Amino acid sequence: MRREHVAVDRFSFPPLLKAVSRASALTEGVEIHGLAWKLGFDSDPFVETALVRMYAACGRIMEARLVFDKMSCRDVVAWSIMINGYCQSGLFDTAFYLFEEMKNSNMEPDPDQMILSAILSACGRAGKLTYGKAIHDFIKENDIVVDSHLRSALVAMYAGSGSMDLAQQLFDKTSPKDFVVATAMVSGYSNLGRVEDARLIFNQIVEKDLVCWSAMISGYADSDRPQEALRLFNEMEVSGIRPDQVTMLSVISACGHLGALDQAKWIHGEMELGEFAAKQLLEMEPEHDGALVALSNIYAKQRRWEDVGMVEQHKEKLTNAIFSNDLVR
Repeated sequence: MRREHVAVDRFSFPPLLKAVSRASALTEGVEIHGLAWKLGFDSDPFVETALVRMYAACGRIMEARLVFDKMSCRDVVAWSIMINGYCQSGLFDTAFYLFEEMKNSNMEPDPDQMILSAILSACGRAGKLTYGKAIHDFIKENDIVVDSHLRSALVAMYAGSGSMDLAQQLFDKTSPKDFVVATAMVSGYSNLGRVEDARLIFNQIVEKDLVCWSAMISGYADSDRPQEALRLFNEMEVSGIRPDQVTMLSVISACGHLGALDQAKWIHGEMELGEFAAKQLLEMEPEHDGALVALSNIYAKQRRWEDVGMVEQHKEKLTNAIFSNDLVR
C-alpha cells in the first residue's frame, strides 16, 4: 500500500491484522504493529482490539495482555478475545480472574454469550463446578438469553465437572443435539463409569469424531469391559477414523484385561492388537512409560521372554539417558 502511495489511516489496520490473525502470521503482525505505532494509530481502540486479537491468535498471550492493559476503552470484544485467549492457553484461573474484573468494571453491555461460553468451557475443563454454577446463576439473574451455543457450553461444563444429572436436564432441552455437546455427555458418563448411559447417547451421534470414539472406548476399557472396547476400536478403524495416543492407551488397557483361558483365540488376536497399539504409541511418543510397561506385560503373557528383555533394555537406556541429562543440567 505504501509503495503504491496509497494513504494509510487508522481504518487500514484492523482488516490487515484480521488477515494476519487468520494466518497466525506473527512476524507480519509485529511489523504491522510497528507501523501502527510509527504512524500514531496504535492507541486507536479499533486498532488496539485488532492487535489483541492478532497476538492471541498467534499464541502470544503475554503480548496480547500488554496491549490489552494499555487500552483506555475496552469493549466487550476486547474482553472476549482476552478471556478466550487465556482459556485456549489453559490458563483458566487467569481467565476467571479477568472475568471477575470485567464484571466489576461496569462494562456496557453485559458479558455476551461468547464470553460466558468460554468461561463455562474453562470451568468444565478445570473441574470448577462451584464457579460454573455461579456463572449459571449470573446468567439467570441478568436474564441473559441462553442460545444454543450457550446451552451447549452449560451442558459441557456440568458434564466435564461430573454433574451429569444437571447436564442431562440441559441436554434434553437442547435441539438439535450438537455433536460437541453429545460428545461431552459421552465423556462425562464414561468418566463416571456409566457406560450404558454413555452408549445410548453415543449411538445417537451420526458423525462421530476421534474424541467421541476415544471417550466411549476409554469408558469400556476403564469399566473392565475389554471386549466391547476392542469391538468399538475395530468399528472406529472401519469408519476411517485414525487413533491417537489416548485411543491407543485405551486399547492397550483393554488388551491387558483379557485373560480368560476359554477365550484363547480371542486373546491371541487381541494380544497382537495390543502389541500393535503399544508399538504405534511408542512411534508417536518413544519415551511413553505406559506403552513400554504394557508391551512388556503383553510379551510376558505370551511367554516371549526375549522380547520382554528387549523392552527392559530399552527402558534402561531411556532411564540412563534421562539421568545423564539431569547431570548435565
